[in-house]
Amino acid sequence: MKLESIKISGWRSFDDSGVTLENLKKINVIIGQNNAGKSNFGKYFLYLKQIATSKQARRFEECYDHYNYHVSEIDACDTWAWQEKEFSCVLTLAKEPMLWESSSPHFCSKNENIQLCALHSPFYKYSSLRVEVNGNHLTKVDNQGIATYWNPSNKAYIDFRENLKGGYDTYLYWKRFVDSLVFVDPIRHFDRTSSATIECLFDGAAILKELSAIQINNRLAWNGFCAAMAKWLKEILCEEVHQISIVSHSQFRLNIKRGGEIITSTLQELGTGVSQIVMLLAHLYLNKNRELNVFVDEPESNLHPGSVARLVNIFEHDLPNHTFFITTHSSALIDQISDNWSVHTVSREGEQSSTVYPCVLPIHKFELLDDLGIRASQVLQSNIIIWVEGPSDAIYLRKWIADISAGEVRPSEHFTFLFYGGSNLRSHSLLTDVHSAAVDLLSTSRYAVIFCDTDYKSVTAASSGALKPRVQSIIERLKDVAAANIGRRGNLQDFVKIWLTDGRETENYIPEDLLFNILSQPPFRKEEMEISGSAVPRRKVKVDFGTRGQLNFGKFDSFDQCFSKMYLWEDGSTVDASSLAKIADKYASAKVEIAKAVVKQWEGSHYSAQLQAEIVDLITLVKRANGML
Repeated sequence: MKLESIKISGWRSFDDSGVTLENLKKINVIIGQNNAGKSNFGKYFLYLKQIATSKQARRFEECYDHYNYHVSEIDACDTWAWQEKEFSCVLTLAKEPMLWESSSPHFCSKNENIQLCALHSPFYKYSSLRVEVNGNHLTKVDNQGIATYWNPSNKAYIDFRENLKGGYDTYLYWKRFVDSLVFVDPIRHFDRTSSATIECLFDGAAILKELSAIQINNRLAWNGFCAAMAKWLKEILCEEVHQISIVSHSQFRLNIKRGGEIITSTLQELGTGVSQIVMLLAHLYLNKNRELNVFVDEPESNLHPGSVARLVNIFEHDLPNHTFFITTHSSALIDQISDNWSVHTVSREGEQSSTVYPCVLPIHKFELLDDLGIRASQVLQSNIIIWVEGPSDAIYLRKWIADISAGEVRPSEHFTFLFYGGSNLRSHSLLTDVHSAAVDLLSTSRYAVIFCDTDYKSVTAASSGALKPRVQSIIERLKDVAAANIGRRGNLQDFVKIWLTDGRETENYIPEDLLFNILSQPPFRKEEMEISGSAVPRRKVKVDFGTRGQLNFGKFDSFDQCFSKMYLWEDGSTVDASSLAKIADKYASAKVEIAKAVVKQWEGSHYSAQLQAEIVDLITLVKRANGML
């Protein structure tokens, strides 16, 4: 059962006006400081599940009333400011078909606004659950004491005796929701039973028992489980799992490849963090065909931040029927946000109630980092920065990275561009002294790509290897600091890539035909020229389409000068050198717009082997910087 929104009022740190989680998605992150109240969402639903499944609960099917009553002791500490006043919850269901495992309600429509409403009274010591359809109680008792049922088709209440089927709908909706709730606390020992701690209802021992039965009785299902678990553990732990087995109904064993050898480990030997992952994923896999609402409290407990990010990636992409609510005070998940996520910030000042804000805009994320006390010096500002001379370089690289990575590597999420502005590169360096006037290229990210034009104007210049002083300086500096900065697995050159263009500039990677097609058409085609000091102040020009494929645009040619040669005067005569220079200047000043036009028409056939190899190398570094390898 999937939710669109949750509103809880009067519960713990939530005052009578309540707090709301809206626009819920596949992954819902609730993040905030300690004691902000973020865990109170999960605690409320745990309380709700406990009372709804208690022996004292009066099932709706046993009493034709518009409320589903439950006798429940309510502690004062569970109410806002210990006031022992009523508290409530309203759940708005998502407007999409639900997976009903057995009997479905008589009324079940994705076109209606369906809400599950709960009310809890500490004074009367009861809780009541009801269903509303477009603001109308699904069931109620009329003035004569007759139980009636809302009929959406004619928008009127009908006597239960005329339609007994609808009388069970409140019970069915609430039972379906309560059964969908799964709670995972920060301590998830594989051998702990749910009865040992009332705060989790996550039964590791029962999971092992169920897996053992599947291993013995259903080999096909067991093979499917082992394949999924091996894939997931390889993604999270970066180790190959060759075999999984349950021994004596209580011991989970993994055969893992390490150092060329296959070793056998139990969950005890692999540590708490790994046992948490195995048990959680096993439980979710066993229930993969159900629509579960899974509340995971602080998944970063006992797990490396990179493992947390990869675990949540599995939640998002490999478990389609489950919805996840993750409470955390870690920033580890912030850069994983996608369209399938909603992020809510919970804050609380002093004795005030908790407040909840959607985290949608960039400024919301900045404020969230401030609330968590995270500084740029702690998390840096980007996992990797690609330094380019200007915007046109960024436009080309963004397109090429998207193509070659098949959209897996994305700007802003996985990398950021910064501009060094041509000759300003001489003011940049690597790991500079704090008193240096140079800008440290690694001051805002520990991974960097420096993209430079060689400006080679001929084969001879390229053969000599003589680079611009500003580029040569960066290369020499990298060699020096790499020699002085040797790590456990490599040196600084593993964190910095200097990409020198194969030709004169970025545009030399563009095939001649593609540039000709773009520059010979509006808006880049030149129609006339101003002639200074001439009796005819303006003179028309035209593109000589006979030069298509004949301009010999080589990798050491300036694209603007080369393509200016495709013009003739309107009468077919040759354009003079001074006028060609003006056309070249026109093209040079329009590099950004030309780049935008080029990437719109760029196709896979336009990649040279050299360009593709450079892009693959760059993508590899970006993935390493983002923990994707």
